[in-house]
Amino acid sequence: MYQSDGDVHSSLGKIRKNNKEYKEAIESFKEAITLYDKAIELGLKGTSYHSDKANLYCELGKACSYANCYDEALAAIDKAIELGGKKEAFLNLKIKIFDAIKE
Repeated sequence: MYQSDGDVHSSLGKIRKNNKEYKEAIESFKEAITLYDKAIELGLKGTSYHSDKANLYCELGKACSYANCYDEALAAIDKAIELGGKKEAFLNLKIKIFDAIKE
């Protein structure tokens, strides 16, 4: 239940982000993360948990940056890196966020 609901919220977040509904996307990604955390707490989430969660934090970071919530975006990307996601790609995204802040 928690994992599949998390997957639904993750997909919904991506759709909302693609539709430029950034605030709604942020909420969907946060809900997905919460549900994934609950699934792992109950032992329901498989071995891809950290990769899935890292990708969710990356998506959250993107949505936050598009919504001009740069501090939250950087925190999300840092969390993605901490979880062992695609470090190089995440660092490149972090650079883009810093560039957006300067503009």
